[in-house]
Amino acid sequence: MSITRFNHEVVKFEFEPSKDFTFRTLEELYKENGKDEVYTVKGMFINTKGRYGDNPVVVCSEYYVSLPNHLVDVVKEIRQDKQLVNDINDDKVGFKIYEYIQPKYNRKCYSINWLDI
Repeated sequence: MSITRFNHEVVKFEFEPSKDFTFRTLEELYKENGKDEVYTVKGMFINTKGRYGDNPVVVCSEYYVSLPNHLVDVVKEIRQDKQLVNDINDDKVGFKIYEYIQPKYNRKCYSINWLDI
């Protein structure tokens, strides 16, 4: 094992969101566009100032999309992968939204499936 595994490159997404970007939820987008809509990922970050802890956020072309907390580690891992960051910069990464019933509370929730575009 090499000590260099602790070196991390600085993530740089090329897309610059507009100052008037708003946050959208997966539920809102699912109800507006359905399950077959493909959303292109332009960037991503972890919001560390959320009311309920860290929250993953995806940047799309017109708005920010709040993701479920169970994707925090996934977003962190994606941000550390240089090839995936390059793919995002080249508009090769997207997602579709799906709904499911959360068994513990028996309520409808939303998450995403990542896509190669």
